Amino acid sequence: MFRIAYSALSLISSSLVLSLLPWFVRYKNVPGLFTVGWLFIVNFLYGINAAVLDKETLLRVPAYCDIVTKLFLGLQIAVPMAMLCYVFSIYDWMVRPKERNLRIKYLEHRGTFHAALCFFTPLAYMVLRMLFT
Repeated sequence: MFRIAYSALSLISSSLVLSLLPWFVRYKNVPGLFTVGWLFIVNFLYGINAAVLDKETLLRVPAYCDIVTKLFLGLQIAVPMAMLCYVFSIYDWMVRPKERNLRIKYLEHRGTFHAALCFFTPLAYMVLRMLFT
């Protein structure tokens, strides 16, 4: 019974996380997009794990478990990286309030930097963790 409720709550929360997606796309909020993406993936995987692995201790698909474990490790780095990008944005907003007309090119570069930081840092962590453990 608990596993069914846990699975349902995980799948409901993954769909609720997706409800924020249009707002982040509209305002081109790169850290928000990556946060929504990572949280959706992890909540969905928690729901699948709770539904499929109900009362089973026998490991039938070891490759699936390895992949999911690496994704969970990536989440541990991805969400703090997205929050760090938010901190960079807030710092920018506080330090440079007067330079509003020259910011279009800068905002494009900042979006690229945020995308690289939010994607490649967790990916590098997952790869290095896979290689050295």
